[in-house]
Amino acid sequence: MHSQDHSIGASETTRFVTLTRDDPDFKKYLEGQPQRGWRAIPVASYGVSSSRERVTFSIKENVQSHWLKGLWTTARPEFLPLTLGPAFLGFAAALDKGVSIPIEILLSTIFCLMALHVAAFARNDYDDHLRGVDRVQHRRGSQVIQKGWLTAKEVRWISIFALGLAGIFALALLPHSSTSVGLLVGLGLFAVLGYSWGGQGLKALGLGDLVLGLCLGPLITLGIGELVEVGDPIRMIVMGLPLGLGAVTIIQLRQLESIVAERQLNSGTLVARLGFDSSKRMIQTQIFIQPFVVLAVVWAWHGAIFGVGSGVLTLLANYRLMIRIHRAASPLSSTLLGLSRSAVYLHLAMSTILIAAIGLA
Repeated sequence: MHSQDHSIGASETTRFVTLTRDDPDFKKYLEGQPQRGWRAIPVASYGVSSSRERVTFSIKENVQSHWLKGLWTTARPEFLPLTLGPAFLGFAAALDKGVSIPIEILLSTIFCLMALHVAAFARNDYDDHLRGVDRVQHRRGSQVIQKGWLTAKEVRWISIFALGLAGIFALALLPHSSTSVGLLVGLGLFAVLGYSWGGQGLKALGLGDLVLGLCLGPLITLGIGELVEVGDPIRMIVMGLPLGLGAVTIIQLRQLESIVAERQLNSGTLVARLGFDSSKRMIQTQIFIQPFVVLAVVWAWHGAIFGVGSGVLTLLANYRLMIRIHRAASPLSSTLLGLSRSAVYLHLAMSTILIAAIGLA
């Protein structure tokens, strides 16, 4: 079906328009503002990611963006422990080694990581909206675009602004940084920009999990170590492995919760490629080995007693999640709902255990 009517009458406050992918205005409508003063909100999508894709939009007049609610939701604060946990762990290791941390380095690093966090999630929301994943699967993404709180174009600008803000904070770290820190920052920017760029990023190639695991774990702890000159880069890398593995598990659980849509849309993620049963086994294995990785890391840092204690605490925290995943018999099982949120809490618990064992022991 082609557009019902490309003109939008000024006397109408709400109407519906259906466009096909080959329509020259298709992307303009997807971005949410086909004409000044109007808001296009997708209400139904058919044949997503195919040449026959068509989308029905609700066209509303003079709709104001919900900036406060939209920005907060787009920023995904519930996932901040994934980004900040490795940083605090790195600083804890520095303090344990007797390294002083200037307040300007601490604050600039935290704000830089928070801005990168917002930029990555906002860009992912924008790309997944245009690709159709978030339009057909309402448990994915922040859904601020689909709910009409913000337009896709506004979300894209949030990503650009946040990336620029991260660059400003990174510049503040230049006087304290070395070439290796610059390379790590460059890798971080590459990961943010390349993860889902244009819907054909590293995520679509099945490499997104590896990139996230490195960036939300070893690369951050290594970067902190280099920034404040802790030394011993190998140990700083190894220290971030449990948190990187935990971050990968969370992202994969989110994909498992919406695996039906992932496979229908050929998203290319590792979970979509493996299928439900194989992905479930893979995630269970990752959760099972996390306590042993924590044990090894803390043991190497502070000895057997702290290592075994940290490992046991992590195992106890992970046990219930492993049982819930085991009980999920199919992609449509209600047991899958909320698994990723539970994994976020476990990631926070694991971060706390590691920081306490390494920095406070």
